[in-house]
Amino acid sequence: MGDENYINRLADWIQNRAKSETQRDVILADLEFLGRRLAAFTDAGNKGAHAEVTQFEASRYITGTYLLLGDLLTLSDGATEAIQVEPQDVAGKVEDSPT
Repeated sequence: MGDENYINRLADWIQNRAKSETQRDVILADLEFLGRRLAAFTDAGNKGAHAEVTQFEASRYITGTYLLLGDLLTLSDGATEAIQVEPQDVAGKVEDSPT
């Protein structure tokens, strides 16, 4: 796969790294959804239409991208295990913080 096939390479990487079918399917669905939405706006712009992106839509793209990147980071070799926080640890920090 060449440089232009980065989505296919990313999908292949996800399939090889996912710890379960569910994790794989969810991350691939998010990747496909985000890609299709961005492609739709690109296609509209290329056809000469004046596609407008609202602040709400832009926020959704940013949030979707952020969530997808978080999922991809969980698949990387450097991903850390979840840290368990005890309720008393959180309560102590809240009580100690200035108001």
